[in-house]
Amino acid sequence: MRVCFIGKYQPGSSMAGGIEKYADDLTSCGKADFKPIYFGNSKGNMPVKFTVLEAPFSSPKLFLETLSKTKSDIIHINIPNPFSEIMLLLHILLHGNRQKIVATYHADAPHYTLTSYFADALRMVWLMPLLMLSDKIISTSQRYAESSFALRPFMNKVMVIPLGVDTKKVPIRKTVAMKSRNRKIIFIGRLYRYKGLDVLLDAFNEVAGKIDDVELFIVGTGPMKDMLVDMSKRLGIEDSVTFTDRLGEAEKNQLLKESDIFILPSVNRGEAFGVSQLDAMYFSKPVISTDINGSGVSFVNKDGKTGLVVEPNNPRQLADAMIKLLKDDSLRMKMGVNGKKRVLRYFTRDIMVKKTLDVYKSLV
Repeated sequence: MRVCFIGKYQPGSSMAGGIEKYADDLTSCGKADFKPIYFGNSKGNMPVKFTVLEAPFSSPKLFLETLSKTKSDIIHINIPNPFSEIMLLLHILLHGNRQKIVATYHADAPHYTLTSYFADALRMVWLMPLLMLSDKIISTSQRYAESSFALRPFMNKVMVIPLGVDTKKVPIRKTVAMKSRNRKIIFIGRLYRYKGLDVLLDAFNEVAGKIDDVELFIVGTGPMKDMLVDMSKRLGIEDSVTFTDRLGEAEKNQLLKESDIFILPSVNRGEAFGVSQLDAMYFSKPVISTDINGSGVSFVNKDGKTGLVVEPNNPRQLADAMIKLLKDDSLRMKMGVNGKKRVLRYFTRDIMVKKTLDVYKSLV
């Protein structure tokens, strides 16, 4: 079974995020003949000609030629990815629906400005026909699928397959020094507006004023980094906040192991699932996340069981949640144990791969 897997950026690159981790987990499983198509400037990737709202665009001619040459049984596309969506729809219209189409719908496009609203409305012109022509659509949570404008008309072919983490190969290596603080809170992810990191800094400012020896560790890169560094200085908490760029798996795991709380303060549906929560839960860390309308984030982190869930864009609730967990060692330990059990039961890489392969097998 040959699968042409249309990803986004190259896994492991500086632009890699949740979609790239998902791509790497699937294409490296060894259970199918995957022919991945990624965007990037390294050899073998689709060269990025330009980006629009951080989405990569390449040569239409090269992309269509590459797609045709794969001679696959299944084409598996990851959405959102506007250029690839257009090109795949064009491929189907030019050659007919000879291959089965699987679409993993990771998230709706986040809306920040009037321009982003108009851009997303325009995108529906090609996205809706592509979803209509797809044989199966994978969503990472039932809650997200039912609340997505793009997915609601196609619920009859939506399969819910949650993301998972590799629980068999968990490398650990210490290369990043943490300050000698008694309590450590960690965020891992790309530094984008929808992550709510400005809200987190406002909340942590209150926490740092009430609890001694607490450190906030922010791991990741992105367009908001300079603004966030400046904000920490303006609030006077720069000595308690450490920023570090994206880390490898072993270094990231070491930081998670040494931390006390994982926090995901996202503010809109750009955060569809929050796979970084799973990494923290595997290391028995309680999670503080937000109850985003229609998002799968609070499907992963169960309020009062594996962590605490607060309103998005609410620094007071975020601060209260951090203070509550920092002051209660037994509660942190209990939630951490529950979190690891939940990961092992529902959110492993093996479960995700098996369910995805079952989708492929049902089509060929």
